[in-house]
Amino acid sequence: MNQVSKLLTETCPSWFTITESSGGEIQGTPSLLGSSPSWAQLNLSIDCDATPRVKETSKGQCLPAYCPERHINPDASFCLGLEQSRVEDERTATEFWDNLKRYLTLQRIADVNRSWPEENSWDHADAAVYQRDAESLAASLGLQHEYREARSGRRSWLTSPRTKMVDRNGNIINTRRVCPKGCKYPRRSTHQQIRRNCPNSNSIAELINLERKRRAHLLDFWREMRRNSICCGTLNDCPHKYSESELISRYGDFTR
Repeated sequence: MNQVSKLLTETCPSWFTITESSGGEIQGTPSLLGSSPSWAQLNLSIDCDATPRVKETSKGQCLPAYCPERHINPDASFCLGLEQSRVEDERTATEFWDNLKRYLTLQRIADVNRSWPEENSWDHADAAVYQRDAESLAASLGLQHEYREARSGRRSWLTSPRTKMVDRNGNIINTRRVCPKGCKYPRRSTHQQIRRNCPNSNSIAELINLERKRRAHLLDFWREMRRNSICCGTLNDCPHKYSESELISRYGDFTR
């Protein structure tokens, strides 16, 4: 038993029953309130590296063998977050178990609703990095709601071609137009600032550019998925099933 395996065994929560532990691997069964009957057969294997990897022991028995939208990797391991922490002590071991419980709870919801909870979704591959940076920048600008709307595919000035604030290289254009965020001149509450005078212009342009990059990477990602893998069919609305025209409608046409 290595150190990580020892830490995870010592901090094992009541909802997880360890059935076997040898060398650097733990096997066991989760027991979460409200789980579907099929989950009675769910058995997990935890590879106890410094950053533990979890997967279903019998690949594809209860969960899809691979599904990007359900955050299951091509090797059937679970994607527990954008940057999973190393297990080094009791605190980080407990955090690992908390993250795994949260992940399994989301999988249970996806099973029932046939959709992954939107507020807990991370994008795939490099798109996730752009999502993280865009969300952080949007929060600093007070644009969390606007960015959530844009990211979900709803109509938004952040993604509308009519905004015309940045060119293909991310540079600010049309600087004499008003700021799309609606920034006002100080002490002139009815007058919107033009872009070249707005102190937020560079940040807003960067936010628009990050969202463009996020969408471009997702478009490439799903095109690759359609070429090389088959949708598991467990979700009602999944880009893996989209046609080329549906992908472009969702993420944009970056060839123009």
